[in-house]
Amino acid sequence: MGDPLAAYKLGCYYDGQGAGLVAQDAGQALKYKLIAAQAGYALAQQDVATLYAREGDMQSGLEWLEKSAAQGWSGGLMTLASVYNGAPGVEQDAAKTAGYFKLFLAHSNPSEAQRNWLSKFEMGLSTDDKTRADDLVRGFHPKPSPLTLRALSGQRAAEDLIERLQ
Repeated sequence: MGDPLAAYKLGCYYDGQGAGLVAQDAGQALKYKLIAAQAGYALAQQDVATLYAREGDMQSGLEWLEKSAAQGWSGGLMTLASVYNGAPGVEQDAAKTAGYFKLFLAHSNPSEAQRNWLSKFEMGLSTDDKTRADDLVRGFHPKPSPLTLRALSGQRAAEDLIERLQ
């Protein structure tokens, strides 16, 4: 019926979610998740990035991951930090690793271990890398898409309902 969130969910099933509902098919997973990613859904953009990376297309994966992170999506920010910390086919960049991980911490509910990791990582940064990381963080202004906001509102409504029922 043209709903990009429904397309995303179908892509999740083709990606192995809901064991046995449909046969796992990476091509179909990408096809349906791409519909939601192109419509602006941050989680779909993160997933599409992962699917491209699995196929060895790191450049396309990185482009989709940056779109997800630009919305302030915590998973996209964390994955982007990890990619710049040493993913095959992507030039390592300590400043981007630190900056995106700092943004991840600011947009999630991080563990103490994650905070400690960043502190230790930052100790090894050059002055230039520290400046570039700080500039990345200062210049970051997340812009979640209407579709991402719609998906999050549905998730929050479900969480509120569960809480009321307990």
